[in-house]
Amino acid sequence: MSDRSLPETDGTVGPVLRVAAGRAVYVGPSLRLAPHSTSVHCLVVGVDAPFDLRVDGIPDVVAHSALVSPRRVHQVVASGHTMMFGYLDATAHRAGEHLDRMLDVRDGFAFGHRDEDRLITLANHGTVGEIDELLCTTDSSTMDVRIRAAIDHLADPDVGPTVDTSAVAVAARVAMSPSHFLHVFAAQTGTSFRRYKLWLRMLRVAAAIADGQNL
Repeated sequence: MSDRSLPETDGTVGPVLRVAAGRAVYVGPSLRLAPHSTSVHCLVVGVDAPFDLRVDGIPDVVAHSALVSPRRVHQVVASGHTMMFGYLDATAHRAGEHLDRMLDVRDGFAFGHRDEDRLITLANHGTVGEIDELLCTTDSSTMDVRIRAAIDHLADPDVGPTVDTSAVAVAARVAMSPSHFLHVFAAQTGTSFRRYKLWLRMLRVAAAIADGQNL
């Protein structure tokens, strides 16, 4: 999937969306979402002000950047105007390297990206391409080749809605039992097979919108 960007709509930074294989980067006004979880890792950056990260069971954290793991229910409450959200699946980044860049890791969340100042500078200038390059170094060398093959199959644009992409069908395609496939898939990607398929559908919809297509 090639990169696509949405045009800016006013004089402020963004909203700009870049969609590519395995990732999406948004810069613009806060999305003001209710508590939710994501299918993939999400890097959150408060561009012009810090934000509150709210999670049930732990005290609120005020930060300029945070890395949220898949399937962790949370809420981002912005205090400024512009936010950056980088949604990154297991094929688009080295999760270990991103965690290593965070200065404070606790309760399944990480705060204080080492490149925080650079990310804020890039976001202020709307240069999502450079943000994308900074965040999304592709390296799937440590991924199980069967899971990599399954992901490539799911992401193939020629795999239409009539193709069976159930866990049973995809597991058979990569010569694994369904139960073992689902276990290894979750361990390798950090998310469930069902939620990963939802993530891919969201990427396709975002790309279609960026291309000006009607849904």
